[in-house]
Amino acid sequence: MLKNYGVRFYAGNFGNDAAKVSQILSGIEARIRDGASSPQFHEQEVVYELRDFISFNNGAAYRGVFAVLRDDAPNIRQANGEERPIALGENERLIEKNHFLFFRANELLVWQVNSRGSHVRRFERFLSNASDSTVTLDDVLNKASLDRLNRGIVKRIRIRVGKPRNAVQIDPHNWEDATFSMLNGVNGSSLTLEVSTRRKQQGLSDNVKEAVHRLLDRGETKSLQVKLLGEQEPIDLFADCIKDSVSVEMNGLYPIPESMFAALGAAKDRQAEALNAYFGEGNNILE
Repeated sequence: MLKNYGVRFYAGNFGNDAAKVSQILSGIEARIRDGASSPQFHEQEVVYELRDFISFNNGAAYRGVFAVLRDDAPNIRQANGEERPIALGENERLIEKNHFLFFRANELLVWQVNSRGSHVRRFERFLSNASDSTVTLDDVLNKASLDRLNRGIVKRIRIRVGKPRNAVQIDPHNWEDATFSMLNGVNGSSLTLEVSTRRKQQGLSDNVKEAVHRLLDRGETKSLQVKLLGEQEPIDLFADCIKDSVSVEMNGLYPIPESMFAALGAAKDRQAEALNAYFGEGNNILE
């Protein structure tokens, strides 16, 4: 059986005092090779861990599974229509998975989108926790649109989102949490929100740009447009985000790993031109 998944691309961003993502992953691999367990990250009642993690191409790349381990098992519908809980044994948890490839060149992450699993911001926090560094994974966007957003003053943001499938993924400290809370509160299926300012030569606060990146990562985001000061037409960032889709062989509820990893590599190859435009080639690689 085949199943379709989305694919997203992210670039590891690091400051002068922060470790590169490739260095963090190299350290994790070395500890596992020496017999240590893969690191785990606990967030409330949810546990995240790295599984099936190895390097390949002589250490130029890594592949693995970012797993979410939950103990909130759903109920089973019995033949008579009644429900009963799924009984988990002591220390047993449900597993949801996001497969990924990571390439040292350009610190590029190729990420399987799985709304039942996790999202890349959790992976950021996992890596930050494993390294005592602040890890940031930036969306790989159409380069022209990204340059305009970074240089510009945001006058208006317009978003359309669907009902979130996994409430635990919403960080209550982020301002867009109120949008999803409103949607859930009225049992809605979608919501369109527009925020703007009429102040001359001034825009919305800078944290709106951070929210833009977070919203791009959410599977529930259906539309995301940003209007900049002095420009007639908004930037459609959702359309300009570099992404792909793959069809993979399944084994029950999970993709067959080799099928998924091969598909992620093929997606990277298909998007090579757009990725090279973002990162640059040869001596033109962006710092």
